[in-house]
Amino acid sequence: MPEPTDRTIELAGHRVSRLGLGTMSLGGRRAMGPPDDPAAAARVLEGAVEAGIRFIDTAGFYGPDTVCELIASTLSPYPGDLVIGTKVGLARDDRGRFLPALTPDAIRRQVERDLETLGLPALELVVLRLGTPMGPQEGTVGEPLDTLAELIDDGLVRHAGLSCATDRQVAEADAIFDVACVQNHRSVVDREDDALARHCAKAGIPYVAYSPTGGARGLRSPAVDLVAERHGVDARVVGLAWLLAQPSTLPIPGTSDPDHLATLLGALDLVLDEQDLVDLESAAANRSASAS
Repeated sequence: MPEPTDRTIELAGHRVSRLGLGTMSLGGRRAMGPPDDPAAAARVLEGAVEAGIRFIDTAGFYGPDTVCELIASTLSPYPGDLVIGTKVGLARDDRGRFLPALTPDAIRRQVERDLETLGLPALELVVLRLGTPMGPQEGTVGEPLDTLAELIDDGLVRHAGLSCATDRQVAEADAIFDVACVQNHRSVVDREDDALARHCAKAGIPYVAYSPTGGARGLRSPAVDLVAERHGVDARVVGLAWLLAQPSTLPIPGTSDPDHLATLLGALDLVLDEQDLVDLESAAANRSASAS
């Protein structure tokens, strides 16, 4: 029978909890403007830290700036073992659309802005957001990678990673600096990134899974429902437990509801047995069939 999941992972030179917190949900609708309920959003951050979560993922383009401001006002002075990761490479227009912002000047401005908003002397982890809203997109990204390397040399950034990246882009980055993590979309029902996740595990690169509970479509799958019913838990808990059973994987679920956060934290205590894992192998196939 599988052993209980290791609760920590090495990330950006720190030992952090295997379950992190994504903060896009803490902004307004479509991550524009302040949260609808600032007090509840603050309780999510406080509850996560109190529960032992030590990796918080955010971005200056959430809001813009309002989520970073909330993190600073709620958690500063920060616990010494807390890793706050920010993302660069995107900007927002007046309508809230995400726009590429990958020039050296744009990346440097984003880093400097995040430093100011979060009140930090250096950013522990900066992740370069690539691709499109639809997913990773092939293409060389040498210039923004060089900019991140310069920011590391300048002491403004300590570690850097990639998000929404392809395997070739990860290899390109690895030739320029030590890749601290790869942050891509993966869940028990969304498995297009399985090969890259396996590569990261072999290379010792933490794989940070965003939208780990399926995003807008959720985890609708007979296999997931079966395992959830077997254990008497929420389907989202099963999805997170499946990711926690994968090597070198750090899921970052997000929520603006403190009660929802408490439910998600239950994934740390759910150990999937061999039959569960066999049953869940069909979850991605069910998703593909329903989408066709």
